[in-house]
Amino acid sequence: MPKHSAVFTWWDYGYAIMDIAELATYHDGGAHGGARTYFVAKGFTSDNQSVMHNIITYIDNKGFDSISDIIKDNKSPDYMLNQVLNYNGDLTNKNTYVYYTNDMIGKYGAISFFGNWDFSERKSDSGGYQAVNCSSMKNNVLQCRGMNIDLNQGVLQMQNRNIPLKRVVFVDGGYVKDIQRFGFESNLNVIVMTNGRYISGIYIVRNEVYNSNFNQQYILGKYDKDKFEEVYNNFPIARAFRVK
Repeated sequence: MPKHSAVFTWWDYGYAIMDIAELATYHDGGAHGGARTYFVAKGFTSDNQSVMHNIITYIDNKGFDSISDIIKDNKSPDYMLNQVLNYNGDLTNKNTYVYYTNDMIGKYGAISFFGNWDFSERKSDSGGYQAVNCSSMKNNVLQCRGMNIDLNQGVLQMQNRNIPLKRVVFVDGGYVKDIQRFGFESNLNVIVMTNGRYISGIYIVRNEVYNSNFNQQYILGKYDKDKFEEVYNNFPIARAFRVK
């Protein structure tokens, strides 16, 4: 990334990104919470990549101060959300990037807590990635700690129960290699991540997480090419997209 680029990512590595790489961040260890954290999290948890693009272009053009002014003027949350999430403008800073790192998988529960905040109910419905530790495969059944994943029937075998799956997705090097769909009306998905012959992670996720921009862009490598351009892929360590 060119120096002084703007980086849309989670706040934990904000200081390192600014100090070592000389890049700007949307929020960091000293400037997170409130509108900053909400809208960054909303970009990741939304199931619409246009929403992420609208958030980034709004902040790029108007800044967080504009959002603060809306709040100070006692405008409703719906008004604020409409202004940001439906913003239709052009990006002025052509060196703006969305940056994903492996630690964000484990932190997605916290990210979704903020991104899914309901202003009316004053609560959140968060979800995350459930890591599964599997040691072997026999007859197309993954032998895992506490459960088996039967890829023939499309079920999780747990304590004499079969829990149906919606799909199992095989991701190699950051791109979908194969998808097995089972036809069940299920909210559960299994993602098997590999790099060549090596398994780098197996996760169970609900549909809300599976459909999120975070999962679609970072894990599955599915991104809107009209709005984003992949510029770096060291999956699963890190991945970056330039915002168009």
